Amino acid sequence: LSPAELTAAFAKLDADGSGYVEKEEFLSWWNADARFSHLRLDEAKEARVQQFAAFFLDYDTDGTGFLEAGPEFEKFYTTLKGAGYRLPAGGVAEALAHLDSNGDGQVSFNEFLRYLIDDELL
Repeated sequence: LSPAELTAAFAKLDADGSGYVEKEEFLSWWNADARFSHLRLDEAKEARVQQFAAFFLDYDTDGTGFLEAGPEFEKFYTTLKGAGYRLPAGGVAEALAHLDSNGDGQVSFNEFLRYLIDDELL
């Protein structure tokens, strides 16, 4: 955003003109703006995201926020496959390529989340 756009956006959010965006102002804006409606999760989906986040972190043994090609991802893949999740039939390498949307050789939680959304698991 340009400085002018940022100022205008802030003014829209700061309904009472206090110079701050209070929680109530943010929530009012968030709930009124339909362009974010696809991001809102019901309680059940929110709980599933939290479960998947915990699951992902169990396999992120080095705490980087990524599952790297090799033992980390192989264990992750084996568990998902064993639990019946739809993964490419070509094995670990193909699954890594499928989930690794930016091609950096590792899977972030956001990439995993995209897989869950695309496969309608959320």
